[in-house]
Amino acid sequence: FVVLDANYHADGRDHFYREGADWQDTNINQEQLDWLQDDLGRDSRPTVVFCHHPLFEYQREGMKFHVNQYEKVQQIIQKSNRVISVFQGHVHEEKHQNISGIHYLTQLALVDFSGIVNNSFSIVEIDHKSILVKGYRRVSDLSITLN
Repeated sequence: FVVLDANYHADGRDHFYREGADWQDTNINQEQLDWLQDDLGRDSRPTVVFCHHPLFEYQREGMKFHVNQYEKVQQIIQKSNRVISVFQGHVHEEKHQNISGIHYLTQLALVDFSGIVNNSFSIVEIDHKSILVKGYRRVSDLSITLN
């Protein structure tokens, strides 16, 4: 499992989630990109990547929700031939995209509504044949067959 942090300014400074940080300007710094490439090159085990912000182009109502370097990240993970899926959020919407054999799963937010009945969470099971998402409350079930 690999976790990426896109809470950086374009110049590499950390957003630190300060008031006024531009959530439409999310970046993965060069240090993480280098680390990701090195980490994925170490062995051949299947890998799942997590990032709060989408690692594919995502725009809605004139706003940008994706990581600025999403294409670089995609190139690194595709070249590794190890990454089977990417779990991401930020857009408060369920979405599944298969990009070059890598399954990008965008999960619902926990913060949209109050009360346990309005919550959203899931249990994910992954093996060499499939990714199974068992959704609870507002989350849909999903079954993906892996190649």
